[in-house]
Amino acid sequence: MHQPRSPAVRALAGVTVLVLGIGALALGAEAGPSGDPEGDGPAAVAASAAPLGPAAGEARPRPSRWWSVPWSQAATVGTGEAAEADPEVEAPPGLLTGTAADDLSAAPFADEDDLVVDRSDIVARRTSEGFDVAAGGATFGTGPQVTYTVELEPAVGEDLLAVTAAVEQALGDPRSWARERRFVRVDDPARASVRILLATPATVDRLCAQVGLRTVGRYSCWTGRFTALNSWRWAEGADAFGDLTTYRRYLVNHEVGHALGYGHVGCPEQGALAPVMMQQSMGTDGCVANGWPYP
Repeated sequence: MHQPRSPAVRALAGVTVLVLGIGALALGAEAGPSGDPEGDGPAAVAASAAPLGPAAGEARPRPSRWWSVPWSQAATVGTGEAAEADPEVEAPPGLLTGTAADDLSAAPFADEDDLVVDRSDIVARRTSEGFDVAAGGATFGTGPQVTYTVELEPAVGEDLLAVTAAVEQALGDPRSWARERRFVRVDDPARASVRILLATPATVDRLCAQVGLRTVGRYSCWTGRFTALNSWRWAEGADAFGDLTTYRRYLVNHEVGHALGYGHVGCPEQGALAPVMMQQSMGTDGCVANGWPYP
């Protein structure tokens, strides 16, 4: 026979029901979809299907490292553009001999938070000159091998991860130098054929002056060792370009083109695509701005 419960027991039962109800609501909220604000990125889909966490005692997976996989297999970074070569003097002979994704939406990584990217180990070292060097690992393209570093002068204030992504988006496209070269990123400048450096105008001027090139705070150059990219141009672009992504693509390919042994050329005819080795930061002479060696 059911015995009536005392007021104290009834109160305790009510508290128990309330706690259980709150717990159920919390579990429902925690199990809901997550990811980017749009809710349509790859991380959002993965999160909605994934368990809430590993079982007790199970090892957690290592965080994603975009620089250890081919750039073409990853997602987006952001938006951007770039700078150009010395306006008055031809670049010195190239260190090397011889002759991928559309925009930064095809660059090496998706949303930082979604991929659990740890930015602390993108910087492999700081050189004696004071430049941060990106961790090595990326390889793309076919043909003769070119080893390179991606380096950043801290005073520029850019993010090394994003700069590395922009550089490799520019170089790794099938319309770029990777069509006839195999690029391998290393983290030791002593092992690099080309040191791709984004630096302040003053530092670029100093490096370029060492080989007789005048960059007047506005231009970039190839020194025979450094592909020295002017950070002012990287941020501002040039009048002939409608967007920074295309300009940065041009800047990287133009200066690396010097490292591969190419000199400056002019506009072939009105309305044609400007050759990537044309000094487009100074104008295009009736050609259409272009960032690809093989458009």
